[in-house]
Amino acid sequence: MRGEVAVLTARSSGQPTLLARCIAQLYRTPEESLTPAPSPMRFTLSAVTRTPPPAILNTLVPQLATRMGLIPAGGHTAQP
Repeated sequence: MRGEVAVLTARSSGQPTLLARCIAQLYRTPEESLTPAPSPMRFTLSAVTRTPPPAILNTLVPQLATRMGLIPAGGHTAQP
């Protein structure tokens, strides 16, 4: 829901918004384009899991990053 609010606010004010690629892809319209953010910052996603974390989680992380359009550590951008 926060992504939706950010997109609606940006549209109504005519300003760009900075979102995770997966959220941007979800809410963009055909008239809008996705542009890489001009930021040298690195963002990290964390998962909250039970202890110990499920073993399958380690095998799913690369697939999750690709599905979300993220760059895995040391990897390259996944293209849609």
